[in-house]
Amino acid sequence: MVFKVARRILITGMNEFDSGKTTVSKNLAQLLGDMGFRVEYFKPLSGHNYWFHYEHTQRCLERGELVSYDAWRLAKVTDTQLPLTVINPIHNLFVPATIDTPNPIFTNSLAQLGWDSVLVMKRITQVIDDVVENRLLVAEDLIRAHSVVLSTDEMQRLTSGNQIIPIKSLEEAQAFQDAVYEGVLNEALAYVEESADVVIIESFNNSLWPWEGLHAVDAFLHVGPGHMFLYAPEKMKRAVDYAKRHGEPIRSVTGPRVYDLLKPLRRIRLVPGALFTTDILDVLFSGQSAIDTPNTFVHESYGKRGD
Repeated sequence: MVFKVARRILITGMNEFDSGKTTVSKNLAQLLGDMGFRVEYFKPLSGHNYWFHYEHTQRCLERGELVSYDAWRLAKVTDTQLPLTVINPIHNLFVPATIDTPNPIFTNSLAQLGWDSVLVMKRITQVIDDVVENRLLVAEDLIRAHSVVLSTDEMQRLTSGNQIIPIKSLEEAQAFQDAVYEGVLNEALAYVEESADVVIIESFNNSLWPWEGLHAVDAFLHVGPGHMFLYAPEKMKRAVDYAKRHGEPIRSVTGPRVYDLLKPLRRIRLVPGALFTTDILDVLFSGQSAIDTPNTFVHESYGKRGD
């Protein structure tokens, strides 16, 4: 099988967390790479928690940049030469608040997910004429007031050399992201595709279609614990468009809204410890029917809050 242009595999999750998307992405990337294809990974939006993923936080501090844990893991498989900030253009850092009593009511707008997950930083990476630029939306006031456990020194290490935009609320951060979201992702994906035969696009949480500008994909996989369902991409896109409510972004559409609208082409049973074989490519790209057989991935523990 020869790809003349970059093929796109979109991997989505049945659950908001712990669906298995990244493990499937990793397994497919390994198989395609072993077959000689140039494989790139793309995760449009992600996040991690300073405390719950502290080992990765330390990695970010050592690198001096805020990067996705999943992008870091997949980069080791694909051996990409691209910046991790490009293969994951938008990344959020959540940090526990500094508290005086157990389970407090923390009323800051940046803490809508709870006192242990205050949004303190959002990196947005844009590629303009092959130049990579990072902008960091930062809750500077909270950090400098020691209202969260991230220190001022750590903030400076993660933002050094980049444009900093102070934020005071989730609404302010979301408005900035919404204003640039489509352009940022379209530009980054185009940049990634220049280096690839196949791009594995991993959606975030349980969003079925991560951005409007992703007009078409070549294969659509919906993943959950123990199972992976293959859908016709063009039919899934129409179902998602139909299910999208007026005025909301396409990325807000999740599986339960479309399950009654179309049926999967195939079910592939996922078994811990098993690996994909080359037969999976015929299933993904030729539309041929294949034997429904256990044929898949190494079980891993991952996918904590925010990633």
